[in-house]
Amino acid sequence: MVDVNKLHAKLTELRSVPEKRLELAKTLNQLASVEYRNNPDKAKKHAEEALSLARDLGLDDVIAESQLLYGIACWITGNFDEAMENYLSSLEIWKRTGNDQGIARVYNNIGNIHRGQGSYSKALEYFLKSLEIKNGLGDSRGTAISYLNIGNIYKQLSLLKQAQESYCSALKISEENQDELSIANCYNNIGLIHSRQGNHLLALEQHKKALITRERLDDIRGIANSYGNIGNVYDALGKPSKALEYFQKTLKEVEKFQDTRGIALSCNNIGSIYINLGKLDEAFMFIDRALQIATDTGAKDLEASSMQIFSDLYEAKQNFKQALNCSKKYLRIREELFSQESRDKIATLQVRFDTERKCKEAEIYREKNIELENEISERLKVEKELKKHRDHLEEIVQERTAELLKVNAGLEKSFMGTIFTISKIIEMRDPYAIGHQIRTAELARSIALEMKLSEERIQAVYLASIVHDIGKIRIPQEFLSRSGKLSDLELNVMRTYPQAGYDILKTIEFPWPIADIVLHHHELLDGSGYPSGLMGKEIMQESKILCVADVVEAMSSSRPYRAAFPQKAILDELVKNRDILYDNECVNACISVLQKGIFTPKNSVPDSYTVNR
Repeated sequence: MVDVNKLHAKLTELRSVPEKRLELAKTLNQLASVEYRNNPDKAKKHAEEALSLARDLGLDDVIAESQLLYGIACWITGNFDEAMENYLSSLEIWKRTGNDQGIARVYNNIGNIHRGQGSYSKALEYFLKSLEIKNGLGDSRGTAISYLNIGNIYKQLSLLKQAQESYCSALKISEENQDELSIANCYNNIGLIHSRQGNHLLALEQHKKALITRERLDDIRGIANSYGNIGNVYDALGKPSKALEYFQKTLKEVEKFQDTRGIALSCNNIGSIYINLGKLDEAFMFIDRALQIATDTGAKDLEASSMQIFSDLYEAKQNFKQALNCSKKYLRIREELFSQESRDKIATLQVRFDTERKCKEAEIYREKNIELENEISERLKVEKELKKHRDHLEEIVQERTAELLKVNAGLEKSFMGTIFTISKIIEMRDPYAIGHQIRTAELARSIALEMKLSEERIQAVYLASIVHDIGKIRIPQEFLSRSGKLSDLELNVMRTYPQAGYDILKTIEFPWPIADIVLHHHELLDGSGYPSGLMGKEIMQESKILCVADVVEAMSSSRPYRAAFPQKAILDELVKNRDILYDNECVNACISVLQKGIFTPKNSVPDSYTVNR
C-alpha cells in the first residue's frame, strides 16, 4: 500500500523547488489515485492542480492521467457527465500518443459510467475492449480488474455462471500478484453470487473475509460496500434488525465520501427494512431520497429498485392504486434495461463471434494452402531427379487439392451464410426494408462489374452492400417503422447508423475494407453527406458505388412514409446530381446496367431513356 503521509510530505518538499514541477505534477496524480476511493474531493483538487502544471509543461501523458483521475473522482460523487467529458479528453490524447495502457484504463472507466446508468450492453462492450488490450500488454492486475467488471455485468443480467467464472479468473490472477485489495473485491463478488444462488451462509463467509481485508487496508469505500452486502445477507436470513444495523453503517460511510450511488442503494435497503418493520413514514423518507438520486444521475437500475420498493410501501399502506402505478413503472424500466437491449446485444455479439471465428478459420486454410503449394513445388523439384515417382506424387497432389477445394467451398458457403445472417438481423428490426440490402448488393456488384473493377474490389462492394444497414441495430425501433416524417433530432439519431455499423464491423477481420465502405456510403461529392462530410477524392470508390446503388434501390421501393418513385424520376435524380452528389463514373455505369437489363429494380427502366455522357 502507498503511504499517503509520505506522499504529502514529498508534496510539501516539491512545492518549494520550481524546477521539479514535473515531479510535483506526477506526485499530485499519485495522491489523487490513492485518495479518490475515500476522499474524492481531495482527489479532484490534486488532479486539477496536476492538470494545470502538465498543461504549462506541455506533457500529454500527465495531462491525460490528470483528466482520467479527475473523471474518476467525479464518477464517485455521481457527476457522470463531467466524468465522461474528462474520460473522453484523456482517451483522445492516449489514442494520439499510442498509449495502449491508458486507452484500456479509460475504456474500463467509461464502462463503469454505463454500468452506473444501467446501460449494461455498452458497459460490457467497453470492459471487453479493455480486457483485450490488457491481455495483449500482459497487464495482469488490469486484467483482473476487467474480469471483475465483466463479472459485475453478467451478474446484473442474471448470467450467474458466467459471472462466477469471471470472478474466479480475477481471484486467481489477484492471488498470484498478492493484490490484497483485488482479492477482497473478488471475495465480495463471489459472495454476491452465493447470495443470488440462495447460499446465504456461504455468502456471509465471503463478505466477512472481504471486510477483514478491507479494514486492514483502511479501504473505507470497500468497507462500506462489505457492510451493505452483509446487511443484504442478514435480510435474506430473516434478521431485519441486524440487516438495518449494517445498512445504517453503510450509509454513514458512503456519505463521508459523497458516493451518490452508494447513498441511493443504502437508502433503498433501509427503506425496504423499515417497510418490513412497519415503519412506513421512515421508509418513505429513505426511498424518496434514493429515487431522487437515481433520477438526477440517470441510474435506471436504481430507479427501478426504488419503484419496486415504493410499490411494496403503498401496498403496505393499502393504497393499491399507487402500488400498481409504481409496479408498472418498475416493469417498464426493467423492460428498457434488459429486454430489447439484451436481445440486440446478444444478436450483435453472436454475429461478431461467428464471423470472427470463420475469418480465423479462413486464414488457417489460406496458410494451409500456401504450405501445400510449397510442398507441391518441392515435390516437383524431386520429380525431375526421380521420375519414377512422378505418377505417385501427382496423385497425392490431386487428392490434397480436391480436399482443399472442398474445404474452401464449404468455408466460403459458411462465411456467406454469416454475412446474410447479419443482413437478416436488420430486416427483423426494419420489416419495411426486407430485401433492400440484397437488392442493393446485386445492383452495386453489377455497377462494379460495368466499371471493370478487380474481382477483389467487386467482392468487397458486394459484401459491404449486404451489411450496409447493420448499424440500424442501434437505432430505436420506432424510428425505423415511423410512417411520418422524422424530426431534426430524430434524423440526427438516424444518421448515426453508418458510424454504428462501422463500430460493429471494424472488429471483424475481413480481408476487405468492409467497415470503411459502410462508414462512408452516405458521403456525397459536395461534402453534404454524413457522418464525416467527406468530399470528392476523400471518398473511396467502393463507397461511391454503394451510395448510387442504395439511392436507386431505395427510390424504387415503397417506404412507410412515401410511395416508390416513378422510373424516370430515379434516373432524373442520378443525371441531375451527377458530379455534384454522385460520382460521374458510377452514375454512368449504373444507367448502363439498368438500360441493358442486367439489373431491374422494382420499377424497371424504359429502354428509350437516354442521357448525355
